[in-house]
Amino acid sequence: MACTRNCSRKTVESLAKLSLRVNDIPAEFLVCEADEGDTSIDLLMAQMLQMEFDKEADKMLKREQDNYNRNSKDRRGDGQSAEQKRRQQIKSGFELLAELIPTIPTNTTSKTSKANVLVKTIEFITKLDDEKGEMEKEMDVLSQEIEALNDAITQCQSKLPATGLPAVSQQKEHLDQMLQMYIQDQTARDWRFYVFSKLVSPLFESYCKTVSTANTDELGRTSQAWLDQHCDLSNLRPVVVKSLQQLCSETSILTDPALFPEEAQGSAAPPAYNQRPKPEKTWQFG
Repeated sequence: MACTRNCSRKTVESLAKLSLRVNDIPAEFLVCEADEGDTSIDLLMAQMLQMEFDKEADKMLKREQDNYNRNSKDRRGDGQSAEQKRRQQIKSGFELLAELIPTIPTNTTSKTSKANVLVKTIEFITKLDDEKGEMEKEMDVLSQEIEALNDAITQCQSKLPATGLPAVSQQKEHLDQMLQMYIQDQTARDWRFYVFSKLVSPLFESYCKTVSTANTDELGRTSQAWLDQHCDLSNLRPVVVKSLQQLCSETSILTDPALFPEEAQGSAAPPAYNQRPKPEKTWQFG
């Protein structure tokens, strides 16, 4: 029994010393003496287990530290990549602003600072905002003018006859022929009627354009409208003056009044009569 215990103690001591040499641990850590009895074997085994546990713990700690350092490098690399990407986006944004803002020179050799780009951008946006306000005011004024024009058009349309003005092209031509025949007949009787016809012709033109003969009511209403618009003194005076000026320029009523009766009858006569040579005008001055 004692021999077995001694063998076990020696075996444990040998294993402990071998373990100490393998792990490079000083031999002083081996605290066991021969006379301590059975407890020294348990103490040696506990020390051996503790050393193995510490060794495994150190290995695990080292692995965790290596993993942490590796992850830290990866995170540091990811952070640097994100920062570079953010800086590149900011740089691209400023370059785009410099291209869009017309007040920033782009063909110069010196590089425009970011602060200057921001200042020019603010100035340009403020200018655009002011121009927008002016355009909105102009649009309001134009809208009011359009509304006023629409109201004026509506008022003019309300004054038009419900049936519309009749097509008077053929009727007008027929009336012109009848008027010309009447002027020829009356001028042949009295040359002074030619002067009257010159004064009445503009009124006849306005009458044909204004008066409608679609029915009796339209005839009465449009005739009254023609009288109000064209036959008052404010409208008759310029018409008469213009007709007299035309008469004086086309005839010799001012230069040689004695020749005017024959000229009047010749002008009002049919075309065959008008082909006859007219007497020469003699201009007298003084």
